Amino acid sequence: MRDVQYKVTYAIAALAEPEVRIFDTHDESTDWIDERIQEQIDFAQDDANGNLTVREICEVRDDVMSLMRFEEVWP
Repeated sequence: MRDVQYKVTYAIAALAEPEVRIFDTHDESTDWIDERIQEQIDFAQDDANGNLTVREICEVRDDVMSLMRFEEVWP
């Protein structure tokens, strides 16, 4: 029997099918989540000409995290 896997569901756009990823380790799944968050922060920074406040960065992070669901799955 295999160990637990980790499923991340990311609702990128309200009308599109969510992106679903399965990872073998917790670290792989959280690394992927961190990469998606950083991508959105970078995009927002570029859009704001690099002038985002810490509060705005936290808001971007919170927005991205609100679109994700993280769960353990048993194969």
